[in-house]
Amino acid sequence: MNALVRALALAVALSALASIPSARAAQAHTAQKYQRASHELLEAGRRAMAQKNYPQALRHFEESLVADPSNAAAMVAIGKAHEALGQREAARVYYDQALAIEPDNLPALEAQALAAVASGERDKALETLKLIQELCAPKGCPEQARVATALREADERDKADAEAAKKAKKAKKKKDGDEAGGQRERNDSDH
Repeated sequence: MNALVRALALAVALSALASIPSARAAQAHTAQKYQRASHELLEAGRRAMAQKNYPQALRHFEESLVADPSNAAAMVAIGKAHEALGQREAARVYYDQALAIEPDNLPALEAQALAAVASGERDKALETLKLIQELCAPKGCPEQARVATALREADERDKADAEAAKKAKKAKKKKDGDEAGGQRERNDSDH
């Protein structure tokens, strides 16, 4: 009888072990299904972005992230939709989340750098550009070129703004001086 109990216990254990691979296979199949759904929703969001339907795009991207919470591309896309809606801080949160999952994610790094340029955080943008350059070495990559161009254009705008402010200040000083001279002339003619 003791041998029979052991044999039954062994049979149950072997049966349980045999079911593990099929459970893993089912789990992998389910994961693939959710990843496919996430990808399809991401593509639907991209189409909505191209049509400038940002609220719809955001919904698709968020659904994509629900289907696959580790989808860094969905996080970057959500960030871009938030930027398109003028929600810059929300966008940055999603870029940071994407980079927490994939620190070398070039689209997330590019988006983070461009957001820093747009908000005048030149040092942050340069720091991110340096990381992009390291990842893209030795050939370079489109993300690197776009961030470098955005920084160069921001520098040119800043320089033009400084020149315009300098000219405006000079013109105001001249106008104030002319008005003061005219006032003195009026005061002299009154006496």
